[in-house]
Amino acid sequence: MDRYYYDEVKAASAHPGLTVRMWGPGWPGYDDKLDASENIALAFPNVRFDVIYTKTRHHQVASDSAVVVHATADCHDFQCVQPEFYPMHADAITFRYAGEILELARPEQWRGSKAPAVGSPRMPLFFHSPDCADDGLLHPAEAANVPRSASARSRSSRSAGDRWAEQRPTLIRLIGHSDATWYPLRNRVRQGIESGEIANASVYRHVGYVLQSLKNAASVQQQEVGVFDPYDPAVEHHVSAYFLLYIQLHPALHLTLYYLKRQNQRAWAAVLASTQICVFDSSILRKAIRKFHESFMSGCVVASDIPLEMEDIFKDVVIPLEPDMTPGEINNILQVYLADKERLAWMAMEAFKRARMHWTCRNKVDRLLEAAERVVRGDRGYWFPFGFSGGCRRFGKGDSKRTEWCK
Repeated sequence: MDRYYYDEVKAASAHPGLTVRMWGPGWPGYDDKLDASENIALAFPNVRFDVIYTKTRHHQVASDSAVVVHATADCHDFQCVQPEFYPMHADAITFRYAGEILELARPEQWRGSKAPAVGSPRMPLFFHSPDCADDGLLHPAEAANVPRSASARSRSSRSAGDRWAEQRPTLIRLIGHSDATWYPLRNRVRQGIESGEIANASVYRHVGYVLQSLKNAASVQQQEVGVFDPYDPAVEHHVSAYFLLYIQLHPALHLTLYYLKRQNQRAWAAVLASTQICVFDSSILRKAIRKFHESFMSGCVVASDIPLEMEDIFKDVVIPLEPDMTPGEINNILQVYLADKERLAWMAMEAFKRARMHWTCRNKVDRLLEAAERVVRGDRGYWFPFGFSGGCRRFGKGDSKRTEWCK
C-alpha cells in the first residue's frame, strides 16, 4: 500500500465522529467475479456508508446512497484519464495537483471520448486536495525558540539560528529520484555534488512509495473486516506514548514490533529533521509533491523551483532555484543561504506553521468531507481550495505530452 494512502486512512480513523472501513481488491473475502459495489454490499451488509473513497484505480464503484469520491494518482503520460483509472460513476473526483483539473477535466473532455457505453454521466465535482504529511511522525527535532531541557536552557542566550542549526548536523541533502527526464533540476544538482561543484552536500536515496510488511508477522490485534486501528502497534510507525506503554507490558514484542511495517519511515523522518537544506524539484509537471509537505513539517528548509499551485504557501520560505541553472549557480545560492542561520531558522519555522495549518492528513480528511457535503447540496463543476497557475508543464517525454496551450 502506498504510504500516503496509509496516512490518510490513519487520520480518518482518528477523526472524531467517523467510522472507517478500509477494504478492497486483493483483501481477504474480495470476490473478483463481482464488481466493487457488490463486494461492498456483501462484506458490510449492516453498514450504511455516507462516503465511499477510492484511490488510483477506481473499479467503477457506484452507490445510490453514499457519495462516491475518487482520488486520481499521478498522470504520467496521461495515464490517469485512461478508462482503467478514470471513474465514470464518481460523484466527486479529486486531483492532488490543481493544474491537472484545468487540463484534464474540462466539460468537453468529460462528455467526449471518456463517456461510458451506458450513456454520458452528469458532470461530477472536481476538486483539488494536495498530498498530506503525518504530523505525528514528521516534526522538527527541537523548536529553535523553545528550550525543552536544562541543557537547552543553558544555551538560551545563543541565537535562534544557532540553536536550530545545531540540531541539524547535515548541511545540504539532495532527496528523491534524479532522473533527468522527470527531474532535470535534481539531475543537475546530483551532477554538481558528484563533481564537487556543489559543496557541503550529499545525496540521500529515494524514500520509496510502498509500505512493506514484515514477512510472517502476526497481527497483534484481530479486527473485524475493514477495521483499521491507528493505535495498534502492529501497524503504527512511530514511537507514540501508546506504543511505549504496550512495549512495557509486552517486552518480548519489542524487537518484532520495531521492525514492523514502516521502519523506513522513521529513518526518513530522522533524515529530514537532521538536515538544514533539503534540495529537490517539482518535476517537469511543476507539481507540489509530497516532499514539500514532509520537509516543511520537519523543519528542513526546501531549495527547489516553485510549483504551479499554492504559490502563496511557498512564498519566502523556499530557496528559489530554476531547472536551467548550472551547478555553479546553484552552489552559489545554496552557500549564501547556508551561511545565514537566522534566515534559515525563520524560514523553517514559518514553513512548519504553514504546513501544520494546511497539509496535515486531518486537513485532507476535512476537505474530503467538505467535498461530500458539496455534492449532497448539488454542487458540480470545480472547487479549488488553494490558488494555482495554469502554466506550461509536460506529462511525459516529447512535445506531444505538453500542456495544450503551450505546444
